[in-house]
Amino acid sequence: MDNRELWNYLTTAARDVGEDGQDNLFGYGLLHIDPDFEVEEPRIRVEPDELSFEIEGMEVEQDAGLTVSNVGNRTLIFETEVDIIAEPDDAPDWISWEPREGEVEPDEHTVITVTVNATDAVEGNYEAELHILSNDPGDQDTVIPVAMRVLGFADIWVDWSEEAGYPDIMDWSMVYEAMEINEDYDLPFIIYNRGRTDLIVETIEVDGDNFTVDLDSLIIPHDESRDVTVTFRSDMPGDYEAAILVVSNDFDHWEWEIPLHAEIANHPPRAVGFIEDQELDEDFETYNVVDLEEIFDDPDGQPLTYSAQIDNPIVSAEIDDEDILSLEAVPNLHGTASIVVVADDRSGGAAGDTFQVTISPVNDPPTQFNLVSPEDNSTFCDNPDVPFIWEVSVDEVEDSTVSYALILEYNDEQYRHTGINDTVFLVSREEFSVDPHVETDVTWRVLASDGTDTIRSAGDDFHVIVAPLTVDDEDSPLPTELILGPVHPNPFNEFVSIDFAMPNPTAAKLTVYDPRGRRIRTLANGQMSAGRHRLLWDGLDQNGMKASSGLYICRLATPDGILLQRLVLLR
Repeated sequence: MDNRELWNYLTTAARDVGEDGQDNLFGYGLLHIDPDFEVEEPRIRVEPDELSFEIEGMEVEQDAGLTVSNVGNRTLIFETEVDIIAEPDDAPDWISWEPREGEVEPDEHTVITVTVNATDAVEGNYEAELHILSNDPGDQDTVIPVAMRVLGFADIWVDWSEEAGYPDIMDWSMVYEAMEINEDYDLPFIIYNRGRTDLIVETIEVDGDNFTVDLDSLIIPHDESRDVTVTFRSDMPGDYEAAILVVSNDFDHWEWEIPLHAEIANHPPRAVGFIEDQELDEDFETYNVVDLEEIFDDPDGQPLTYSAQIDNPIVSAEIDDEDILSLEAVPNLHGTASIVVVADDRSGGAAGDTFQVTISPVNDPPTQFNLVSPEDNSTFCDNPDVPFIWEVSVDEVEDSTVSYALILEYNDEQYRHTGINDTVFLVSREEFSVDPHVETDVTWRVLASDGTDTIRSAGDDFHVIVAPLTVDDEDSPLPTELILGPVHPNPFNEFVSIDFAMPNPTAAKLTVYDPRGRRIRTLANGQMSAGRHRLLWDGLDQNGMKASSGLYICRLATPDGILLQRLVLLR
């Protein structure tokens, strides 16, 4: 019997003698215990009094510490063992601890590390009891419950045939030798669940065109698999790439990506006809050449795009939305051009055809012009000569010389003055005076010709009343000297009227010069009658080009003398 057992026995026996404390052993003085007496023994204290673990995943390890303290006054000696209380069938060794034995001095402590390992553990609850066996006489077997809860997990694996490129890619071109447009081509892959709970595939989607899958989500139980079919289809040849993304509740592989590849060989377009050579006249209207769908064909049935290249820009080519090839004239150009038409299938294939276009030259008529003076519905009575004035007409394209014909109609007759190379022509009033006392109603117009084409002055014919010579004789006596002027308006913008008078019939020349003495325009050159005359200058030079703003000199030269007059042109 050790000290504690003896102490317990004695105190129990003493208390059994009497309740009043007088009849027991202590009361009779039969037993005396020193009140300061203390038994030497270890005392164990373990914290916490239980351990609980919760684990997710396949290979997860957790640990926790138990603090073993000695609150007694003697060395605590302990050793440990574990009893498994509950676990799933075929459970692996899942609990371990260190140290398994040891000693703890009074007022000291040590830590027992308990480790649970869920590697290869199945889903479920695991329970055990850790026994700490010690020399504490009051608690020789301290029991600590240990619980581990392993949550379910999913484990995805994706597989497809090596023939299709596993594990790097799913490649239709490795399985199908020749694929055609608008046909379906299938390749399967398999999704396995190697985990211990349901595999939830939330999404199966294709990142890219022309590939589709027959399932967009599914649930796969433990140790089962499902087939998923991927279909490729395209309406045109080409090299296609995409990827399938499989999203699941497998925390290690929650996204599984499969690269995809397929290729449809292109068959280039071909010419099934030819474009005939074209012969057209210069400045032709828009001309439709051919429907290009009748010339080209694509074996793959792809829509074709067309283009045209021209080696000589004498025409332009247009292809409309309905694939009609048309030609447009480039004004005033002629010659021969080669046109290459190319049909493109937009997949790297093309075919072409070449044809010739010959544009024959066509003469361009002189430019349109207007009558100037005498104005329509006016009366002329100032001078012995009537100056007929019109605008310049030029041959802008061929640069041919333009000549004029003045057409006069009066007294039911037509009179033509041809071969005129200027825009001013003087006609004596005597030609109009059938009766010197009767005015003459004159209709006039001008024709311009480049030697090939002839055009008439724009608008309607002008009508002018030519007064009889008697009017001039009575109202305007002949001048007694050579006179130049007045000119009006001066400065001028469009036209300037130049008056001059001749005392005698004689040869006269009226010319416009610039300040450097260069001849700008000859307004009159020839025999003139005595009397007053008026000519207009339209501000154009001898070539029909507009003279620039500035100072000009008008010079009248006759055998009787030379006179000068300043003119100012403002544009």
